Amino acid sequence: MTFMVTFKVEGNPVGKQRARYAKRGNFVQAYTPEKTRSYETLIKESAKQAMGSSEPLETPVSLYLYIRVPIPKSCTKKRLEEARCVQHFKKRRRWYEFCGLQG
Repeated sequence: MTFMVTFKVEGNPVGKQRARYAKRGNFVQAYTPEKTRSYETLIKESAKQAMGSSEPLETPVSLYLYIRVPIPKSCTKKRLEEARCVQHFKKRRRWYEFCGLQG
């Protein structure tokens, strides 16, 4: 039996930051940065909502990710043409038309 769950997380992806350490008295405490925690929570809540009332899976799973990120401002026109970036951004639409790129 195949069980498929699909969900979408809005916004730019956030990379997992490394744990931070703080000294509390004579002890050292490790903690996860707030930006990472909030993004992990966003993904968890989106997945819970997509699964509905289904029980958590206890079997091996396959995971396929489709991640879209904006074109960095440091990307040169030459590199953009070589990579054939075809994402649409309102700010760059005229530039795409000027270069003849399809998007």
